[in-house]
Amino acid sequence: MKKLYILLLFISVSAVVKVNAQALYINNAQTASRFNPGLGSANTPIVTFDDIQIDNTVIGDADSIGFTNIKVGIRRIAAAPAVTVSVYLTSFNPASVGLDSVPAVPPTLIGTFNLAASAAAQTQILSIGDSVNVFRALARDTSNLFGGLQTAFVGVSFSNANTANGWRMTTGPDANFDAAWFYNADSTQPQSVFNFDDGDPFTTDVAATFYLEAYGRPVYAPLAFDAKAVAVLAPENISCLTGPQTIVVQVQNLGLSPIPAGQAAVTLTVSGANTYSSTLANSIAIPVNAIQDIAFTNVNLSNAGVNLDTATVAYASDLRNTNDIATSGSLTASTISTYPALEDVEGTLPLLSFAETIVGDQLWTIHSEDTAYINPDTPDSLFANSGNSFFYFDSYSPPNSEGVQSRLFSNCITLGANPVVGTCTSSLLFFMSHDTTFIQQGWDDSLYVSVSTDKGITWNRIGTGFGRLDPFFQVPGWRQEIVDLSAYNGQTIQIAFEGVSVWGSIIALDDISIESNCVVPVSLVSFNVAKEPKANKLTWKTSQEVNSLKYVVQQSKDGRNFVDLGDVEAAGTSSTERAYSFAHNQPSKGYNYYRIKMIDKDNKSKLSPVRSVLNLGLNEISVAPNPVAGTMKLSINADKADAAVVVITDMSGKTVLSNTFSVVAGDNVVPVNTAKLNAGSYIIKVQLNGDVQMSKFIKL
Repeated sequence: MKKLYILLLFISVSAVVKVNAQALYINNAQTASRFNPGLGSANTPIVTFDDIQIDNTVIGDADSIGFTNIKVGIRRIAAAPAVTVSVYLTSFNPASVGLDSVPAVPPTLIGTFNLAASAAAQTQILSIGDSVNVFRALARDTSNLFGGLQTAFVGVSFSNANTANGWRMTTGPDANFDAAWFYNADSTQPQSVFNFDDGDPFTTDVAATFYLEAYGRPVYAPLAFDAKAVAVLAPENISCLTGPQTIVVQVQNLGLSPIPAGQAAVTLTVSGANTYSSTLANSIAIPVNAIQDIAFTNVNLSNAGVNLDTATVAYASDLRNTNDIATSGSLTASTISTYPALEDVEGTLPLLSFAETIVGDQLWTIHSEDTAYINPDTPDSLFANSGNSFFYFDSYSPPNSEGVQSRLFSNCITLGANPVVGTCTSSLLFFMSHDTTFIQQGWDDSLYVSVSTDKGITWNRIGTGFGRLDPFFQVPGWRQEIVDLSAYNGQTIQIAFEGVSVWGSIIALDDISIESNCVVPVSLVSFNVAKEPKANKLTWKTSQEVNSLKYVVQQSKDGRNFVDLGDVEAAGTSSTERAYSFAHNQPSKGYNYYRIKMIDKDNKSKLSPVRSVLNLGLNEISVAPNPVAGTMKLSINADKADAAVVVITDMSGKTVLSNTFSVVAGDNVVPVNTAKLNAGSYIIKVQLNGDVQMSKFIKL
């Protein structure tokens, strides 16, 4: 199935249309059941019709419409018996007067579905045909029952007449016309019914309109000479299209004789962000019904923006000109090379502008209101990390959400190249939402960061991903995550966030940035932050230094705005490993983010990766053994003496054990008896000095 691409902020990109079929009619609401027409007097099925309205411009006067795919929605109510659902297709009856006897009968049977009995309510979408191949063609309706529209009819019947609690059509609460058409094989013509009442108090008694999707394409009447412009195949991937590109125009011979070589002249015109125009002819003869690809090479699409493509075929003997033009388009992404590159989702989207489907049809969306996002199916709510807006992927959309994947991806990014002396440090930093909604095994919605090095053709995930579930976030909130991109230094890449749904809450992103620093010739081999009883200790090592002056230690409370804490003198020039350290006394409560600004004697600088540590006043806790059968030892490292409240909850948040212990400053070991707990997973929380730390353990 074709992936769906969008340019976010509601600018659509019809970059690739390689399939000739198009949507003829779509009414795909599934919010209510409609009716079951039942059986005739001889137990013959009664067919109920829905009219398909097709714009006149889709089909030429002498042509017909070819149906490639039809979908209908069937609603199964609880305790429904087995049933056979039959689907029919028919045209407008030219002998009809007004709305009476409109569908031509008998209709043509195009599909039969045998559905099993079940006690479970469910909506089923029955599909006939595929996305390309015509399975039935209907002649053009020249009567124009509705002005400017051609009319065809899809009909559905049931072998079981249980209208009260059996099988029904399904659609939304609104109908487009207050009328219904029915056909009973016992009768000689269809019945036109207004304000239809089926006697069922549980169904809506208006109109035959039901869940229906119809797709098709023109089927042309044969002429002696007819050259058709089939499609323009432009670059599919949204990327920075540097270098010459190739655009292929497909030309088909629909005539009764071959088109000689050189007789079909094709002009390709590109407008928009890039301009191009050239004319080529078919290199060899085109046999009857055959398609020839005409390739236009050396097309420059390097300017960022939307490219609109128009192909026109000119054939002197052509007897039909309504099919001589084909259109398409592509999008050239911009290239980022100045850092830090920031995406706050508040206006234009300089970094992350695009989304595409991977599995299913859910796309990344922007929440842009000065209110919290509230998932209608869960109690979760989430404000933006900063400003008003953030990206979100709705992983809770039953019944079809499980396994859905969507990719939010970037413009092109050229990272700095490693210098002759020293290295570059490139990082992706972003804030991701976490919560505890549906905290049970198997509902582990996740987020992956992936990178493309071949202009969006292939994507490779970095690391093991980031889980949405986190027991620390009893109320949905944000945490900054960091991904090292240094392996791609010197390359032009695209980065993406892949949302994977299992059936949980939303996954949200905000305040994304990319940093790439390649100035100071210092080889930083490690940088770590450790929490100690009274301070956070920063340590880092270098393997070589050239003309280095000092290291400035910087700290942030939000991962975006940093302040200087102090300096550490550098070695100057060194080819041996050097170790450095810095103590941050009295760190801020909550998350503390750190980085090192490396400055050389020419006053050039670069930044290290960001490291973070959580400071809650209660320095740390641990439990042993884990898993535990009876009594376990709870180790508490406290800043000062106080009363520690220990609470054990199950995974749903229910408290199963609580107690209060006196602790002293420093290390404490408290025995906790778990013998009375049932086997399973638990969360132990310690509240001390107004701060809380949690740990997970398993009871055997």
